[in-house]
Amino acid sequence: MEAALQSQPDTPLHPEARRAGDDGWRWPVERPKMADLRCIRARMVEDIDRAVNDGGDAPCVTMEDLRRLGWTVHQIEAHATFAFAVYKADKAVRGARGALTHRDTPARIAASALASLIFVASLALWAGHATGAL
Repeated sequence: MEAALQSQPDTPLHPEARRAGDDGWRWPVERPKMADLRCIRARMVEDIDRAVNDGGDAPCVTMEDLRRLGWTVHQIEAHATFAFAVYKADKAVRGARGALTHRDTPARIAASALASLIFVASLALWAGHATGAL
């Protein structure tokens, strides 16, 4: 469901679609000015996901939280129920298939292992040079 939701508004010709930048994804239109149904819902799902995973004690998101982010009352009334449903469905799918978080992807694990290997090799080289073994 999320893939279908995100594949539509990310087309480069859509004026409200999020854009990739040097420091991540950016939405070119402010929340209160958004009008496209798909873009509003995709961004609201992202906001809900970010609010749930912000590291707080109780991962709870209310309509007031969305209001504080800048969503209008009309947008919340029209789209929040759908956005919460999409978030819950996506979370259930990710949990069922044991999806990796962004920190646990194979590429991140490999990069971390490579960085550790380089660090240990440099320590060994330094120790060998300092003791005269090299």
